[in-house]
Amino acid sequence: SESRQERVRALWQRFRTAAEFPTEGFCFTRQVHGTVLRYVTEAERAMPPLPHPPEDCDGLITDRKDVPLCVWTADCVPVLFRDPKAGIVAAAHSGWKGTVADMMGSVVRRMEDMGAENIRAAIGPAISRCCFETGPEVPEAVRALLGSDAEGLCPPEEGVEGKFLVDLKETNRRRLLQLGLAPEHIDVSPDCTMCMQ
Repeated sequence: SESRQERVRALWQRFRTAAEFPTEGFCFTRQVHGTVLRYVTEAERAMPPLPHPPEDCDGLITDRKDVPLCVWTADCVPVLFRDPKAGIVAAAHSGWKGTVADMMGSVVRRMEDMGAENIRAAIGPAISRCCFETGPEVPEAVRALLGSDAEGLCPPEEGVEGKFLVDLKETNRRRLLQLGLAPEHIDVSPDCTMCMQ
């Protein structure tokens, strides 16, 4: 019978073929809820199951063609970046800890250092304000990151003492605006990963 690893590889092969990605595979992260961004090239491409764990980081960036970038998310925020003229792309995993530690700033500054001048971003499905209940530490950290731009992002949960509903996708969008991205260059998925379960 087929082993688990063989089944995993077969699924990735089907995905790679359907999406017309390179036969060499993809670049992966081992996410640690930080802000480290790793530059990758063709040499890092691999097909799962991987022979060894990838390096710890929460984002990948490249200016090379045919280097697909993968980040894993469940309820955390996936953010994809592209500067079409400079040929730079990045993929970031931004949970609440990465968000308030300024993962968006890490990516945008690195892209600009590489020559990006016209960055576009897509914020993918993630837990939305309707479901992301936290204690006061998260709203405090969001306010520390955004200052007055945090207004309205973390309202108290009605009828629940000491709990707040936090909008992580909008927190990342507002940080991208602070970093100079044009509003029309930021797309945000309306989908909540908790509601979709």
